[in-house]
Amino acid sequence: MGLTFQEPLLEALPEAVVWVRPDGRVGYLNPRAAHLTGWAVGDAKGHVLSDVLRLEGDGGTVVVDEMLQQCLGTESAGERYAQLRRRDGELVELALSGATIRDGLGAVQGLVISFRDIGDYLKMARRLTYEANHDGLTGLVNRREALRRLQRMVASAKEQRTEHALCYLDLDRFKQINDLAGHCTGDRVLSDVAEQLHACVRQRDTVARLGGDEFLILLEHCPLLQAIRIGQSIRDAVADYNLWWRGQNLRLGVSIGVVLVHGDGPPAEQLLELADQACYEAKRGGGLNIRVRAGAIEAASAFQPQQHVRSAGASIAG
Repeated sequence: MGLTFQEPLLEALPEAVVWVRPDGRVGYLNPRAAHLTGWAVGDAKGHVLSDVLRLEGDGGTVVVDEMLQQCLGTESAGERYAQLRRRDGELVELALSGATIRDGLGAVQGLVISFRDIGDYLKMARRLTYEANHDGLTGLVNRREALRRLQRMVASAKEQRTEHALCYLDLDRFKQINDLAGHCTGDRVLSDVAEQLHACVRQRDTVARLGGDEFLILLEHCPLLQAIRIGQSIRDAVADYNLWWRGQNLRLGVSIGVVLVHGDGPPAEQLLELADQACYEAKRGGGLNIRVRAGAIEAASAFQPQQHVRSAGASIAG
């Protein structure tokens, strides 16, 4: 197969294609490849492939060389993924593959590296992943992702003997506001509360919306007393929230259940149930309360005496 035969063939392909001579230098770019790389055909000819296909990162040149060697050793190179640095400096996400070109006698004439821009596909995949793991109203992590992160915290507590905590939150008087002022106002309240929660926790902590007016906060590397103090700041911030509607000041509150995550504790699903129960007990006690599950404290007695928890202003559930 001669070069004069290859050029019209390669030009007709929908994908970007580079023909590489047996010495590893570029012999031809089709128009799509010229567009993606930013190299004109005349400028690219004679350059080593890694000059034209400048793949980003320390392994970029290695990927190109491996594809060349694989094509020479077999007939094709499987698909790889990399970032291409165009000649103008722009980065493009690529999927690449390669194949050997032989003439009628079986002699290697060169290699064809084909590639395509997958940037839009990756953006869509990332967007779908984000939507699957986040609440559409508040942008917070959703129940599914929160449980996954809680499972990771439990594993960390067991493997590294570290302490974490989780807080289960249920808004007080939200249903009355929602019924009185309408769902649009209720949605705005939930979004405002989500921002308040983020402001009360540390950067590494997770704030999740479980559904309705229930939230979960995962506090990484956080002893029980600190978790209670964070809970108090959340309680105060929500209590200070003011919503004026038709001349009325509609006030919120929050009930909070706190559970410690430690190496000898139960699995994630049971911890979530314990925190939910503690939150229910706080709400049953009149709301605006922080309740700590006694079982969690008893299991963590080596970390924190109960009287210190009492002095922090939280109730202990039986």
